[in-house]
Amino acid sequence: MSESENDGESGPAPPIAGKQFPWEYISGGCLRLDSFHPFSKVDGDSVEPAKLGAFGLVIAELPNPDVSPEQRRITLPVEHISDYKSLIRAHYDSGVSDKTNELVVVYEPRRGWFGGKRACLHVAAFPAGTWKSFFDAVTRYAAKEFRWPTALFLYQPSDTQLFPSRGNLFAP
Repeated sequence: MSESENDGESGPAPPIAGKQFPWEYISGGCLRLDSFHPFSKVDGDSVEPAKLGAFGLVIAELPNPDVSPEQRRITLPVEHISDYKSLIRAHYDSGVSDKTNELVVVYEPRRGWFGGKRACLHVAAFPAGTWKSFFDAVTRYAAKEFRWPTALFLYQPSDTQLFPSRGNLFAP
């Protein structure tokens, strides 16, 4: 997709996870980070409070070749400070900034002892073009045979290994 197709001005806003569709629909699935919209400023390890219940928004692409590019886009509100810090650090990585690398995000539902939401967004960087190669494999019904390269860096909020160094990210 070109950047002009991804700016949100070319059609309706992408549906929001937790509002127009349940988070469970994307649980454990890989999404390509299309754009990141931070709302709160970061100063060292301190982050301004969330605005309207979110620290920022991620616009991501689903790996579904059966729908139009506009229908593959979804909005993920970043509701946990740790997820926000991970995304800020990943988004401002020099390789991501200059588009040498691309980011893939996986949502893992996590709750605290009293039901409070915990950090749940796993973020990995891969060389640019990795998502397209994977998407091409999905289109040919060969997703299971696709071998992801080693992630360049990871931000994982839990011990769950959602990004193996080699193998299919969709494998259980």
